[in-house]
Amino acid sequence: MFRPPRCPYRTCSQHHRPERGFCVRHGSYRVRCRSRPIPRFRCRTCRRTFSRQSFRADFGDKLPHVNTRVLESLASGIGLRQTARNLGLSVEATQRKFRKIARHLRRLQVNLQRPLGGARLELGELATWAGRRSNALRVPFLVEPESGYLVWAESSPAESEAGVRRTLERGARLGAHCARKGAFHVTGPVQAAARDSVARLRKHPGLASKQRRYLDLALQLWVAHRNLVRQGDGRRDAPAANLGLVARRLSPSEALGWRQDWGRASCHPLSRRGVPIA
Repeated sequence: MFRPPRCPYRTCSQHHRPERGFCVRHGSYRVRCRSRPIPRFRCRTCRRTFSRQSFRADFGDKLPHVNTRVLESLASGIGLRQTARNLGLSVEATQRKFRKIARHLRRLQVNLQRPLGGARLELGELATWAGRRSNALRVPFLVEPESGYLVWAESSPAESEAGVRRTLERGARLGAHCARKGAFHVTGPVQAAARDSVARLRKHPGLASKQRRYLDLALQLWVAHRNLVRQGDGRRDAPAANLGLVARRLSPSEALGWRQDWGRASCHPLSRRGVPIA
């Protein structure tokens, strides 16, 4: 049975330091997109009500049942327009779902990360563009080769080292061997997998991102899907499970389950009761 880990209202003291028994059951309600009633609760402190749905990533979504199909389609190299046609959605609705799903998965990926215990990471790069071909970009990838886990990937202008620096800093914060440039090598298979699975990285004007920030969202969606959902090639489980960050690979519905905007205080994706990641 689901137990609210905190009051979802940030102004309530039970949001930051929840006490045992801070809320009570307050009935339930039904919606057409759910087969079972959704329980409601009342906070004893702020007296406001909330439901189990308040902790879900698809809170307030229209057609939440297509979210997993949008994720699988975009992580399989299908573009936004073709995804919209396949699912019977408008391009604008598909864009909104893509952006919300990608931001959620980026938070989930960061929340589940923990110190890597001095693991050795490898750095590779690929070239692409956004908007016009003259707007060249570089995309550094930081990967743990034994498990295949991708720590981070983001784009930056081709003439700038800022993206590479930020990517290396991500590995440094996890305690990995990334202080010296000589500790990195080019990881060719990762670049090939990225171009195969992220439509925006293909050298086609109709697929390229108009803005760099949306290219980064597409990268983070693919990175999280590769690490948490997709079973690794020649490996027994997903890269995050091989590295011990999760007990097993997640299903698409589990990855898109609990909202992740509360950091490590967010619910663990494999917990049915809403136990926090921390």
